[in-house]
Amino acid sequence: VAAAVVILPPDRNLERSLRGVRDSKQMTPSQREFWSTRLRELVLAFGVGFASSQTIDALGIVPATRLAAQRALNALEITPQHLLLDYLLLPDLEIPQTSLIKGDARSLSIAAASILAKTARDARMVELDQEYPGYGLAAHKGYGTKAHREAIIKLGPSPIHRLSFSPIRDL
Repeated sequence: VAAAVVILPPDRNLERSLRGVRDSKQMTPSQREFWSTRLRELVLAFGVGFASSQTIDALGIVPATRLAAQRALNALEITPQHLLLDYLLLPDLEIPQTSLIKGDARSLSIAAASILAKTARDARMVELDQEYPGYGLAAHKGYGTKAHREAIIKLGPSPIHRLSFSPIRDL
């Protein structure tokens, strides 16, 4: 799992500059790549954090997502004054926080962070495709597509697969 955090600059024209930034799941890969590059140029700071499949299996998806978010925060060069989070809260932090349901559709900063997290995760999947050929990770980016499930059945799980992922768990 990947999580990202961004600190946007205080700019009256920011919404105009970032028109087109929205929930990363609603964008094409080329739109996400364009905005990922553009955001990296515009934001005051950003960080991306990951949690491995083994961590997800050991802790569960929500604690692993919190860990990835904490790692993203640790990568920042600036301490945020307030966090807007998509659905989650980070209970171990003393920074004020607001959790927004469907936050990536309601907040420009959350949408921007979702783009940076998604493009970082996709890039990691392309790298892992070289290490673990045959699974099609560069194509489906690790999502549970039919081709991915068929590759797991044919090849068995790789070291990066979540053992709690139902096609693997049900083998």
